[in-house]
Amino acid sequence: MQKKIDKDMVARLVALYRTDPVARRLFDWLAVRQNDATETTVERAAAKSVTSYSEMLRLFKKIEDLGIGTFIEGRRGHKSRITWLYSVRSIGEAAREEVGDLRGIEPGKVDNEGDEPENEEHAHSSSQSFCHRLQLRTDFEVCVDLPRDLTQKEAERIAVWVRSLPFGD
Repeated sequence: MQKKIDKDMVARLVALYRTDPVARRLFDWLAVRQNDATETTVERAAAKSVTSYSEMLRLFKKIEDLGIGTFIEGRRGHKSRITWLYSVRSIGEAAREEVGDLRGIEPGKVDNEGDEPENEEHAHSSSQSFCHRLQLRTDFEVCVDLPRDLTQKEAERIAVWVRSLPFGD
């Protein structure tokens, strides 16, 4: 059974998206999914959002506080996860201010394993590379797509390149 959407729920969702880089990555992923999901594990969400398990755990508890999902602690071989009370696509779209309301989950379009497209925004999830993220400023995040088997010598070359970048006044 879905909870009734209170008038401030979407506003709090948007605020979380604007202020939390981990939330922003999760909601961006949810918004581009082709199908809905009834639940998502902490582990899968962390991998798709390129963040740590503990950061995603923290975010899932915030999401539960918003009333858009229920966090379930993993026990007896089950993984910790969130069960969604609304369409994950509409959650992502509402957080990004693309829609003004949350929709229910479409039963015929549920895929908990995920069928999200490989688009430019998520191209770094290939097996050969990994997006290394740096929160440079509170309002600016850097993503550098690097090989998973990056060597010390290659890292030093990148450091030299970064030091050679021009600086603004």
